[in-house]
Amino acid sequence: MIASLFYRIRIVIIALTIWAIIPSMVHPFYIGLTEIEYKPKSKLIQVSIKLFLDDVMSEINAKSSVKFNPEKKNSSDNNRLLSEFVGNNFSIKSAADQKKLNKAKKIPLSFIGWELEEGAIWMYWESGNVLEKNIAVENKLLCSSINQQIHIIKIIRPGFVKSERISCSSPNCLF
Repeated sequence: MIASLFYRIRIVIIALTIWAIIPSMVHPFYIGLTEIEYKPKSKLIQVSIKLFLDDVMSEINAKSSVKFNPEKKNSSDNNRLLSEFVGNNFSIKSAADQKKLNKAKKIPLSFIGWELEEGAIWMYWESGNVLEKNIAVENKLLCSSINQQIHIIKIIRPGFVKSERISCSSPNCLF
């Protein structure tokens, strides 16, 4: 009887320990990857953004009455939610002269689609604009809910590949 009581107490302690630890183990880092590739032959800018799906869902669902549901792949609601999420928090500007970047207009991006990959979401965009020599990127994705969020921005164009690390406290980078 006493052995059974000690056994139950140990089970409860183990269960409480696991219950307390699991939420902090979801993913201990907050990083996003953004790749911007310019293809001069087709004059296309292609943008790929990879973020943790649970973080994207949390931020979108906290701000919208319509909820993002990853099980509905081609849902117009999901596409609209992702388009607004990225459109409000991500932009690219381009100019031939670095001094003109501040006055340059944001390059309009068209949403292509998204796919899931092992706990992450890839979102795809493109634009028919020319990517000039000087590029300014602003990426505040997830910054309103996760101030530790870090983004790796990679620019690829003929003869040029460069990556920069940005954070929520400094969400801009120049290439």
